[in-house]
Amino acid sequence: TESCDDGGESATCDADCTMASCGDTVINTAAGESCDDGNTASGDGCSATCGPDTGWVCSCAMPTITYSAETLAGRVGGDGGGAGPQMGCSGNDVLIGLAIEWSNGRMEGVRTRAICGSVSVSAGGVVTTARTTSEESGGSGCGGWDPATFSPEALCPSGSAIVGIRGQPSLLGATVTLFTDLSIACRAMSVDGTPSGPTTIVRVTGGGAAGSSQVVDCPAGTMARFFRTRSGCGQDALDLFCGVPTAECSSGSICRPVCGDGVIGAPVEACDDGAESATCDADCTPAECGDGA
Repeated sequence: TESCDDGGESATCDADCTMASCGDTVINTAAGESCDDGNTASGDGCSATCGPDTGWVCSCAMPTITYSAETLAGRVGGDGGGAGPQMGCSGNDVLIGLAIEWSNGRMEGVRTRAICGSVSVSAGGVVTTARTTSEESGGSGCGGWDPATFSPEALCPSGSAIVGIRGQPSLLGATVTLFTDLSIACRAMSVDGTPSGPTTIVRVTGGGAAGSSQVVDCPAGTMARFFRTRSGCGQDALDLFCGVPTAECSSGSICRPVCGDGVIGAPVEACDDGAESATCDADCTPAECGDGA
């Protein structure tokens, strides 16, 4: 039964067509909510008005990642063939890995498996990912490759997503055709879905001639959205498309104190002097001899 229907989320109606109300566990951003822990009590991180309590920050436990401004970042391999299938993720999943079918006579990449992972955020604000589904390119079966034989899956570290690829092109005469080596570039995700931190390179093993002379990186602030093969006889190249990620949340908010902001987020923080002090450690616990800090 609908109690309202505004054609989507509004300040007075939730997306599930129930009246918007702080404490209903549904985070309604149109109503100004940044958290909703199912009650209207302050002091537990999420305030009586469904915003962070003083000294706390809130985020989504299971964010849904959406993308905008999708663009072609570049290509590994040659320009032969035409545009092939897209391989990406749906729902709250992000691209976290690749596997390649190398088994033609020259150990070139002839098929691709794009690997997706779900995203979750712990109560401490740590982002983790876990493998869920995958999509594979077809290929036409020429070149003597075995369609059942993929390389081991190369996966980003947990909490990271793909932001680039590195490859080594192969030549047929003087023409770049396929590629004989491939690596993925990964970056850790922040709680809002954006990439942050240093880049980690993970190589897809099993190819032919090693190298990474072709480097494709997503523009700053974007992540891999989907891959697209270019297909001639088998797979001629791999295109990387990137998009601007946004983490959206309809339920499952988590709130945690901000250690180091000078505000005590009780009951989790016992102290917070903005930094280490004579009475408070840097982790917002009381300074005591023998506590290892």
